[in-house]
Amino acid sequence: YPHCLFFLELLQNANFRTAMAHPGNK
Repeated sequence: YPHCLFFLELLQNANFRTAMAHPGNK
């Protein structure tokens, strides 16, 4: 399911962005 993988990748990217926005919240 390509769309599922795409969604998972989007979720991972969102988490990565949050981590970058809050470096102290490791």
